[in-house]
Amino acid sequence: MSATLDPRTQKKIRAFAARRRELILLRGICALVGGVLLAMTTLAILDSLIILPDRARWALSVFGYGAVATLVWQLSLRHLIGRPGPTEIARLLERAEPSMREDLISAIELGDAESVRENDDSERFRELVQADVGERASRIDVPQLLPLSMVSKWLKGALAAVLLVVVLTLVPGLNFGKMFARALLPGVDLARPSTLRIEFIEPDPADRIVPANEAVVVRVSITGGDVERAELEAREQGGKVEKIRLTRERDNRFSGSLTVKRHDVEYRVRSGGAITRFHTLESRGRPLVEEFSKTYSQPSYTGVADWTDVEDHGDLSAIEGTTVRLSLLPDQPIAGAELRLRGGAPELEDRTIPLEVDGDGRL
Repeated sequence: MSATLDPRTQKKIRAFAARRRELILLRGICALVGGVLLAMTTLAILDSLIILPDRARWALSVFGYGAVATLVWQLSLRHLIGRPGPTEIARLLERAEPSMREDLISAIELGDAESVRENDDSERFRELVQADVGERASRIDVPQLLPLSMVSKWLKGALAAVLLVVVLTLVPGLNFGKMFARALLPGVDLARPSTLRIEFIEPDPADRIVPANEAVVVRVSITGGDVERAELEAREQGGKVEKIRLTRERDNRFSGSLTVKRHDVEYRVRSGGAITRFHTLESRGRPLVEEFSKTYSQPSYTGVADWTDVEDHGDLSAIEGTTVRLSLLPDQPIAGAELRLRGGAPELEDRTIPLEVDGDGRL
């Protein structure tokens, strides 16, 4: 037999440490779940009663997450970071099991190799102490010392929070689920639910690409109640919000316009308690032809060979009966285009010629 720490004692100390970590972790998880659910439920209810500005809703969500993070740190994380050594675990175990008080610490100290070299204690005495402590430690029921009931109030609190959220979500007409999502995910642009429903008629779809420096008509239909006012909020990305009052047409339809300049524009519509999410109008310059390649084929009687002119304009000048093949290079990729011909005389009809898109992007 060796005077080192008895394996049975070591096993019980490790089991106690593992059980302690499990309960601390479980307490932290319950605090996280319950804290987040209660904090966001409170914010969701507040958001349903008051139309909160975006920044205020953001700040309250961040504050809620910060408060929960502090709670979880105090209850769990700070106890899990930097695992305690055997001596500290043994001290905690002695507190939980008074019959082992002072004996576990003594067994650890007597089993330390440095202690063996410094003291002239009897080897037999050390062996007897280790055997006695190991025998008594083997009879310790760790789950009984650290029962699940130690964190029962946190388990019940988390379960109550979950049930509260489920019940509120199931209440018809409350729109709690959407309000809760707005509180839980402040960085996600979600529409504010309301008894009113706002649907975009124009532009369709509401998110689209539009030419730069063009006025875009915004027309919406509002159902779920009679409203007198609707407002358009628009901003260039990173810019200040501009508010535009929409004009009422008929049957709760409202319209207005906004100008999209060189930068993308985000916009939304609000009426009463309803607020749509932000939609985006992507600003794109109109396509321009940078190069006109013109290959002329004159009538055979002229005896003139074909030739090609590359110019920055599309004007054509040739004798009657000449055929011209055009190859146009646009300044951006184009999905489709057409060539429009105006007759120029009463007897000549206007014509439209579809253009083919080559592999290199030429028309």
